[in-house]
Amino acid sequence: MRDLAITWMETHYQPFGGLRDTIRTGRCAATEFYGEPFFGWLSGQPEQIARFSRAMGNLTSGIKLHAIDPEATGVVFDLPHVVAEAEHRLPGYGLGDRLGLAAGDFFSAVPPGADTYLLSMILHDWSDAEARQLLATIKAAAPAGARLAAFELVVPDGDTPHMAKMIDLTMLLEDAGFKFEGISATPTPVSVIAALA
Repeated sequence: MRDLAITWMETHYQPFGGLRDTIRTGRCAATEFYGEPFFGWLSGQPEQIARFSRAMGNLTSGIKLHAIDPEATGVVFDLPHVVAEAEHRLPGYGLGDRLGLAAGDFFSAVPPGADTYLLSMILHDWSDAEARQLLATIKAAAPAGARLAAFELVVPDGDTPHMAKMIDLTMLLEDAGFKFEGISATPTPVSVIAALA
């Protein structure tokens, strides 16, 4: 969890100082702080890209392809600078020929024809409109009956403190054309949100 803690302190702590203005104006504090959207800023910071990639590995180390299906194959699809970093880390996961890499922009297009599209801690990073656009892009690429699984923190009912309440998660699956199937809890703070194309 070292890289996760350092990433949050180095990239998230100062923008959180603008939380009051974000609540008042609706403008993203990170965008205001960095002068551009966070992931655009991050793409120009090689040291932070490497640390952020390791931090995301800290968060999702228990969620691997073979944990979903021991025979599954897949493609990691992300921005070019993320894929370049993943090329260095992929051999350590022991997935051999089962996992490929592809670079692109998921707001424009995603690899077509998959039977499952897995989003791991993605939707909470975007506005409602951007999340809707991303889901619509996946829907356009997905064959009928393809499954969408989103690993996300889900806000529980009630006032009980929960890690997920730090993230405003609005799913918008049905607006993008998916049929919501349900939410499955896991032993971790992350839940699996499932939908069909």
